[in-house]
Amino acid sequence: YFFVQFFINSNMSNLINFNGEIGSNIFCLTNLITLDMSSSNLSGTIPSQLSLLNELTYLDLHSNELSGTIPKNLEGVLSYVDIHENQLNGKIPRKLARSDNLFYFDVSDNRFIGNFPSLPDEWIFNYLSISNNILLAVPDENVCNSISDCLQTNTKLSICPKCGAFI
Repeated sequence: YFFVQFFINSNMSNLINFNGEIGSNIFCLTNLITLDMSSSNLSGTIPSQLSLLNELTYLDLHSNELSGTIPKNLEGVLSYVDIHENQLNGKIPRKLARSDNLFYFDVSDNRFIGNFPSLPDEWIFNYLSISNNILLAVPDENVCNSISDCLQTNTKLSICPKCGAFI
């Protein structure tokens, strides 16, 4: 029994030139714990089959050309999700935002709409960035109060209700 980490990012772009969608072969790596394909010229959608990777805790797909919505079944044991600087749209799935293990969540610089999912009172993110989307409501007041980086600029809001941060 072993765990696998898979890193492909801009530092390796001179060695491997990814283009197109996330390949289906990656789903054979059932013990994959880290998937970093940031800045890899990826396009297409985030495959719902990522949920088959039961050990996946770290997902970094930022700075690509991914489009479509976040798969609703993408929660599992993820603790780190960075999908900023893509062309993702739709609503942020409630199950993902409320995942028990999630402490880092960056969905900034996309085209997400609607309200950020409501969270339990005791919820604490170490990092949350939802800036540069088309969100209509900020996370619950307690989340703004508990996050050192509650980044929410360029949404359709003007102020965070409890912490008073201008956005």
